[in-house]
Amino acid sequence: MSNKNSDSISPVEILLALADNQGDRQIASWSFQKLITPKKLLEEAGLPKSLGSKPEIFSGIIKYFINTGPSRNLRQANLIINCLEDMATEPQLQGVQHLLTKVSTEIAGQFPMLVNWVEKNYGITSPDTRWSELSQPAKTALKDWIGALSYESFYKLVPILLRTLNLEDWERKQLISRRDFWSNYSDRFERLRILLPQSSQKATQEAIGSEFEHQDISILQEDGSDPTEVCIFDFGDCCIVEFFRGPGSETRVFDSRVYPHIKTQLFDSPELSLKRLRCLGGEVHDHKYLWQGYCEKLLRTRDIYPNQGTQYFQGLYHPYNQYNRETGLPVPSLSEQEERQRKLEYWEREMAKIERAAKLFCREFDSLDYWAIETGETV
Repeated sequence: MSNKNSDSISPVEILLALADNQGDRQIASWSFQKLITPKKLLEEAGLPKSLGSKPEIFSGIIKYFINTGPSRNLRQANLIINCLEDMATEPQLQGVQHLLTKVSTEIAGQFPMLVNWVEKNYGITSPDTRWSELSQPAKTALKDWIGALSYESFYKLVPILLRTLNLEDWERKQLISRRDFWSNYSDRFERLRILLPQSSQKATQEAIGSEFEHQDISILQEDGSDPTEVCIFDFGDCCIVEFFRGPGSETRVFDSRVYPHIKTQLFDSPELSLKRLRCLGGEVHDHKYLWQGYCEKLLRTRDIYPNQGTQYFQGLYHPYNQYNRETGLPVPSLSEQEERQRKLEYWEREMAKIERAAKLFCREFDSLDYWAIETGETV
């Protein structure tokens, strides 16, 4: 009596399919339905696994994955990863390039484990990466994939903070305005790091743990600063550090051509604090009255533009939301500019105090580090 399952595909069926012009498509269909790799399908039928190595079969699986629509699921995404891991070096490269150029960022963003697998093996910053072997369209697509996943994490973080933290009304509005502003740049993100103060980490731990399983999240070191969450965005040539709330609540823009080590400092440092971040410098921008237009201009001068095709900025009312790639957002009236300047004056004085405290902290901390190195004692 046969031990094979009743739903297994017989060797005869497979051989007949391979002899037909639609054979690759049929094997892809069986593989997708059974959620096993083509090689495994053939092995179960007692046929040579090499018959399942044709790139057209993997292309067919990707097509089925795309066309499945809203019913796409985690097991199907895992099938794609298993197929890629089953491939030799060169076929895998071709498979990854096909995957990247055919699967949209919207679909990829639903499956962090798929994005992370490709990034781990082919991402520009990964060790032993095969990034240089990718075609230019595939490189562009991978950046878009990673950016979409990073923005999705940022987008989800804001409502969690609003739900779990006891915030003032102005802080809540400010968080929402940040989320809306950066949604206009969602396709431009390359990666994201989230830094939480210990106070909010305790309040948000459960929600953060389930929602951000695949995201880079670290805890800020205590340094006496008013608590705030921080997001660090990598835009390629520039890094943006967003302080979500508190007296400063600023944005800092770092041009990596001016700060050549900034990405290592921001993304690889295991221990960061608010004062240490502020000691790094950067170009500082406010979030006071009509800040969005001025921030957009600052980004534009750094060659950071909104998503392709943007005509209206999310989070702004007409006529302030009308966007032109050459001229940016509308220039406020003279009276609006004067009102903004009045509101900026207090923030600038507050920011000066914050930066003085940060520099003092860093000088004292660095001198203690030097003393510890000289004496061999732990601070």
